Amino acid sequence: MPEADQDVLKIGQIATQKAAKHLIWFLFICYVVSYLDRINITFAALSMNKQLGLSAAAFGLAGTIFYTGYLVCEVPSNLLMVRVGARRWIARIMITWGLATMLTVLASGATSLYGLRLLVGIAEAGFLPGVLLYLTFWFPAKRRGRVTAFFMIAQPIAIGCGSLVAAAIMQTFDAAFGLAGWQWLFLLTGAPAVVLGICVLFYLPDGPASAKWLTDVEKGAIATLLAHEAPVSSHESGEQGGALLSWQFIRLCLAYFCLVTSLNALSTWSPLIIRGMVGPGASIITIGLMAAVPGIVAAIVMPIWAIASDRRQERFIHYAIPVGIAGLGWLCVIMFSLPVLQLIGLVLCTAGGFTGMVILWTLPPNVIPVTARPLGIALLSSAGIAASITSPAVIGNLRDLTGSFNAGIWYSLVLLTVSIVLIFSLRSGVVAERRPLSEVGSLP
Repeated sequence: MPEADQDVLKIGQIATQKAAKHLIWFLFICYVVSYLDRINITFAALSMNKQLGLSAAAFGLAGTIFYTGYLVCEVPSNLLMVRVGARRWIARIMITWGLATMLTVLASGATSLYGLRLLVGIAEAGFLPGVLLYLTFWFPAKRRGRVTAFFMIAQPIAIGCGSLVAAAIMQTFDAAFGLAGWQWLFLLTGAPAVVLGICVLFYLPDGPASAKWLTDVEKGAIATLLAHEAPVSSHESGEQGGALLSWQFIRLCLAYFCLVTSLNALSTWSPLIIRGMVGPGASIITIGLMAAVPGIVAAIVMPIWAIASDRRQERFIHYAIPVGIAGLGWLCVIMFSLPVLQLIGLVLCTAGGFTGMVILWTLPPNVIPVTARPLGIALLSSAGIAASITSPAVIGNLRDLTGSFNAGIWYSLVLLTVSIVLIFSLRSGVVAERRPLSEVGSLP
């Protein structure tokens, strides 16, 4: 390798490590708050549904409406982020969704809850795909798996730690100042988003070029590494429409839809499933403690598996194994009646599903040209949001019709199997990144 290329790789490694130390912890905290604000309604449901007179189907519809607003605004949000700049746009998203979450305290029935959840969905739209796009501004493919994992473990941590926080808030503040515990939950989980949104304005740079903590040489090294990672594809000439209508990209979107159906079933229904395991007399604290276990295990497994995938530069088997384990977890929930075994099933579902999601999100740069990534990443994320729209309504109605969550779990299990098949079908079509700088991907 030419000495100049070695210097670029060495400086680029230093620069990306600095970027990871500066950015990931902060984005992680933002995503914990984001996901907590997305799922806080699942714990609110333990008392809110009875107070507002909501059936399982009506509660599921509230989730569908939230994700509908998110879906409609997600693609425009990502495109606007490119124009406005990541710093200002991510700050706008966080401040408005935090305020909208706090307003949910005003819900007095099904109709008002639907309107408020629609508002939260519109406000939060674009956060996840925006941050995932933002990470592609900084990190080459070799490091992207672990970087994505350390960011996305926010989801299971929000489920795990958020379960304890939500249970504590609802039990501690119930009836304080005339507000129910679920109302306090929306108030106290929405406020941090507003504070963090203001912090974004002062902390996040729009990209490497505006990062004051990188030298000019380091900025140039990152730009060089990323410039030599354009995927070798029939669409690399910039035919955005062709790339996003390709069978490869469509299969990736369908696989993500199937995976998120299972993850949404977990995030939406886990507290109610756990209450069904342990009985209606269980306290909210007990349910919160049990719901925390799967998220904590997932947060441990995700970065370990992502680093292994990065080192081997293999994505497909590393996707199939954890997603297959998630399917086995759902079987445990269905087939066993002992609460301990059912809880182990939920652990397998959560750890397997979220770990598979991290691996899936390493594939878009191999399928989508650089010029199409803002739109492509938003569309892929929208496929997941579409699953989040359909999943609560489908599973809620199946629950009301059958009196059990088992039918909805079978639905999730079948789609997990389809997701594995779709990802494996991509193996012949996805081409590895081109690296004219010898071993651009050799960054550890």
